[in-house]
Amino acid sequence: MKRNNLIIIFIIVLIVIYCLILFFFLGGSKRISKEKNDIVLIPDQSTMWTCSKNHWTNVTLDESLEKLNWLKYNVYIDDEKFGNYYMWYDNSKWYLFDKDRNSINYDGELFAYNSNYKIKVSKFKDNEINDFSYVEKMLKKKKVNSIDISEYVVSSQIDIDVDNDGEKEAFYIISNSNISSSNNNNFSIIFMVKDDKIYDIYSEIRDDTTCLPYISKFIDVDEDNKLELIVGCDSLSVNGNKKFLYKFTKDNKYKIIVSNR
Repeated sequence: MKRNNLIIIFIIVLIVIYCLILFFFLGGSKRISKEKNDIVLIPDQSTMWTCSKNHWTNVTLDESLEKLNWLKYNVYIDDEKFGNYYMWYDNSKWYLFDKDRNSINYDGELFAYNSNYKIKVSKFKDNEINDFSYVEKMLKKKKVNSIDISEYVVSSQIDIDVDNDGEKEAFYIISNSNISSSNNNNFSIIFMVKDDKIYDIYSEIRDDTTCLPYISKFIDVDEDNKLELIVGCDSLSVNGNKKFLYKFTKDNKYKIIVSNR
């Protein structure tokens, strides 16, 4: 009788172990996968984005912002890795602290993220545009008259491989904002050239625009070996500075997935 009871207990234990293993592979792995999508992205001092279950949110409410305090972040200053620190937001600035909550001083442009996996942050260089042929094509496409090179306030080119195909794509950033002209609209445009084809990314064309565009980061937020863009446009107007996160799509285009607007 006792032996039969031991056999029953042994069978029950085996069933429990089997159920736990099954839960881990069917339920637990899904849970881990979902947690991997939880990201906090801080592209500058005044912009905070979060991602949960592939849904991106621009953080504006105080109660949501409070949840971002005292998390441990990967911190970059002026595009260089600065370290891993706890961060706390007060009024208009993020403050850094070590594990003992000692304040860490820093000076420069802040970029930080919190996630349970490493986000690739790629270095790049802004270069002067030597060949304006693609720029002329884009202006024609936008029905904007050509201007003299001296009238450009922003004219730079970034060459970087964003889709991991071994070939560099060219990103053009152009603007004549703040230049008064009776013959042309003011414009601020960012576009990409891949395989001799032009892809529009950001454009603002109107007489009163004071927006100066730039690309602040190339990052891979979802580990798909495709680089997302963080695009900014600094303005002198009351609308303030704009910031956008663009995702690279299957048709070689970039689409906005979150912004601070």
